[in-house]
Amino acid sequence: MLEDFLHRFKAVVDGLMSHPRVRVTHLWIGPGAADAAMAALAERWEQPLPAALAALYRQADGVQLRWVDTGDEMYDPARDDQLRFDGPWRRLCDERGVVTGMLDLPTVAELLDRDTVGSMGDMGDGYEHLDRAVPFDSFSECQDAVLYFGDAVVDPWIDVASDSLADVDPPGALTLSRYLGRVLSSWASIDHRLEEEPRSLDSLLRERVLLDPTRLVGQRVLYVDGRRGGSLIRGIVRDLVDLPEPRRDWWYGPTLAEVDDDLGETVYVPLRALFPADDADDYEPLHADPDALRALLRGPAEPIFKALASVTQMTHGTGLPGGPTISDHAWAHFALTSELPRVEAVRCLFAAALTLFVHPERQTERAIAWPESRPPTFRRKTMCYDSLAVGLFDAAILHIGAAAPENLAFWLGWRSAARLPQLLKVFRDRNRLRGYDPLTDTSKTCGFLVSALGGGRTALVTAVHSPQTGGRLGLRELRVIGL
Repeated sequence: MLEDFLHRFKAVVDGLMSHPRVRVTHLWIGPGAADAAMAALAERWEQPLPAALAALYRQADGVQLRWVDTGDEMYDPARDDQLRFDGPWRRLCDERGVVTGMLDLPTVAELLDRDTVGSMGDMGDGYEHLDRAVPFDSFSECQDAVLYFGDAVVDPWIDVASDSLADVDPPGALTLSRYLGRVLSSWASIDHRLEEEPRSLDSLLRERVLLDPTRLVGQRVLYVDGRRGGSLIRGIVRDLVDLPEPRRDWWYGPTLAEVDDDLGETVYVPLRALFPADDADDYEPLHADPDALRALLRGPAEPIFKALASVTQMTHGTGLPGGPTISDHAWAHFALTSELPRVEAVRCLFAAALTLFVHPERQTERAIAWPESRPPTFRRKTMCYDSLAVGLFDAAILHIGAAAPENLAFWLGWRSAARLPQLLKVFRDRNRLRGYDPLTDTSKTCGFLVSALGGGRTALVTAVHSPQTGGRLGLRELRVIGL
């Protein structure tokens, strides 16, 4: 395969450059490496260069390609519609802006200067393989392909380290030829670097509905809040602003929207990180009709799931400062029910959670239909009643934490408080670990609730912070979404 690598690489570049939704931002092909340079590398490694590696470098002493999907949130025409040929660049993954696909093969001179993975730290016995491993292809902030030299193999080994070289494994079944074959067959896509199947270019690109800035003020929108575990949060656009001068670490376009979100916070969201509010799920009609929301949450399990499973993405959980771990998808349900009086929201959410928990098929995975106009869903296409119930329960805890009642049982009312033992028993039964009782663990929402019912604290710190604020960008001091 490596004998015709350059031909295949150029064919990929031609396909990328001819596609209307792709922008190639960086392209450089080095001239074939001199025999003297490769001999110097072999002397440095104290090993003959593997034949496949030599064949690659005789064609090109370094190759660099970087391309952007115009459907991505961070795509900026002013920055990304310019194609640069003035390589080689030190590290393409450090270039400002998003990257969808990348190939960044070092020159022989760069390989000469690179330390082995083993020499970067004292790894101890059992890691001798790292003394003959060097970073070879860096394709994101913390992902690298590591090349193993030695072993007298014709086609050297490759390993992909996904945590800044912290998880480099011993040589395995992936050779340099197979690795580069995968990279080219997936159009150098970062997300699909390790997948076996070739992919069509269109399958890698984002389908999205772009918003019209001239009609955006006053409209309902949604966005992904990375500081809340990737939850989808809705709100209303109040204004559009342009950055006076984007900072070096600002990867988006220059226009931001000032959004009053359904959590009661005003934030800045990059224009292209906004998505239109649509009817693909029932959030918008339920948000506008509190009576329908009440009826839904007090009804049977199937309509609850159908309406709320597609409200947001289900991922993991994030700990609140000094408080319990909250399911990431609870924030969207918290925002939706914020239209109700807070105590009523808690009662309704607890009722819905119990309905889902006691369903005989609560563990059955059910399909979720995600519309193409939505942000990425991390390829999650299913959810079960149990998972949704946890999110609804945690949303109720968020409401309790915001209200901070002095006497939780009295605040809830005797009818709702009387149903809590049945709800809490579900959490005990879900965690059948010997010697562990989740109801005594205040780092869990069920343990927090038990403590609060017994007179413990009820207040929670639900505010989140961003490393980037409007003040740093020359705007109002608001949290900036997306960084």
